Amino acid sequence: MDISKNINKIVNILFYICLVSILTITAGDSFLLLASIPIIFSAIGLDKGIGEFLIVFASSFLIGLIFGDIKQNCLFFIPILILSLIQIGLIKSNLSDKYQIVINFALASLLFIGIYKYQMITENISIADMANEMKEAFSSSLEYDIPDRVYETSFALYPSILSGLAMLYSLFSLKIVRNYLAYKNKGEDIKNLNTIRLSKSNFITLIAICLVIYFVLSFVLSVPVKYISANLIAIVIIFLILNGILTYDYMTMRRAGAISRGMRWFFIIMFFYFFMFIFILLGISDIFVDFRKKIRRIDEK
Repeated sequence: MDISKNINKIVNILFYICLVSILTITAGDSFLLLASIPIIFSAIGLDKGIGEFLIVFASSFLIGLIFGDIKQNCLFFIPILILSLIQIGLIKSNLSDKYQIVINFALASLLFIGIYKYQMITENISIADMANEMKEAFSSSLEYDIPDRVYETSFALYPSILSGLAMLYSLFSLKIVRNYLAYKNKGEDIKNLNTIRLSKSNFITLIAICLVIYFVLSFVLSVPVKYISANLIAIVIIFLILNGILTYDYMTMRRAGAISRGMRWFFIIMFFYFFMFIFILLGISDIFVDFRKKIRRIDEK
């Protein structure tokens, strides 16, 4: 019996090593494939234990050395290790679903932005350089001139863009891992994700954090004010959009079947830019109105 268990353990470890190695080789610039790697590591650590987690991670790292140098490998695997450990720690904690998502988002955002900034520094590339390259590429095909500040601001928004990706990663990674653990009877799934909302106190806290970041970056680190303002506004909008989406899903889930609900979300994703402003308005309104509470009261009657 012990021999059979050991064989199964070895087979599982080899399977995980092969899976992670294949994803590492094929991921390239695919955010979905890259994001799946820390999710797999988190699931291994929580399901199989830290021992198997470390074996799979170390083996995958060594295999990675075959295809790249030590510096490249470290830059790839260390962030994955950090993201995996953050997720393992959050899922093991007694924090609510909302705070697990927010903390995961905050730490993942800092990591994504840090990696991007590190690559800019090592490759000696500035926002102005990228803006000039884009201007040269577009100037020949456009009949009118776009001001330089528009190009610069577009590239300066990389922290908020990466924060948006971090928000998607935080939501889906926690949901997938906790769903897997619930399936294995080793944890609880995130139930009723659409009941999570941005309350007035949460919104005030978000604005206060943005103000602190603004003063630290502008006065202490001397980052241009226009870049800070644009990114902080974009991050607040990300939270409002998310709040609007979850509010909309809660408002419509009881009035639609699974198929019609799925089709509705398919068209929303396809034409997201058209619905984005509606979600922002709905997200702002819900902060002050709390539509979920009103719907619950109606259902109770």
